Amino acid sequence: MVADADREVLEPLLEGLHDDLRISDNALEPVFGVNPRPFREAAGQALEELRADEGRAAKGARRRFGQRKLAVATNERFMPVTPDAVWDVLADPGAYGYWVVGSKLIRDADAAWPRAGSRFHHTVGVGPLTVEDNTEVVEARRPGLFRLRAKARPIGTALVTLEMISRQADGGTMVRLTENPDGLFAWLSLNPATHAFTVARNAESLMRLEELALLQDEPGRTA
Repeated sequence: MVADADREVLEPLLEGLHDDLRISDNALEPVFGVNPRPFREAAGQALEELRADEGRAAKGARRRFGQRKLAVATNERFMPVTPDAVWDVLADPGAYGYWVVGSKLIRDADAAWPRAGSRFHHTVGVGPLTVEDNTEVVEARRPGLFRLRAKARPIGTALVTLEMISRQADGGTMVRLTENPDGLFAWLSLNPATHAFTVARNAESLMRLEELALLQDEPGRTA
């Protein structure tokens, strides 16, 4: 509860604290359980307790953060194509300019793409706001795995994994896309807004990826 007080009332109280006055009223002790003490002594104890509480809270937060698995944005989409058809799209650096939402231009690519360690250089952004950086292959195994480190510094970097899981009985492939900020930006994965935005963006990206994979797929090709 907060109430206004006259200056004439506050000044003597503050001055009393400054001068370390001790106010004792034995009649209050049975009611409130107070133990009147000099202000400096009481304030010192309160400060020590506050520091102890902060220390326990920080330790608990570190423990919870250390034990908490970082959230990963995961999307899945069934595509009526073979895993190889999806792979062929991923193996084409120029295709990323279309199917990756937010990508504006693929400027160039290493001749070794998609060998591990190879890169393509891209421009990403929205409207007039753009960033130039690169995407690097971390691991690639045809036709089932493509793992990339996408960079858009200083906005962030992310580890992106695409898994192509054959569903022959259903006549297609389940494509699973996971994305997680990494490095200095790993903490962003704990932000619900960041997570929701990434899932929505990647859902659109998988739709575009399917469009290109349908063009790549060959009739009669087995998964």
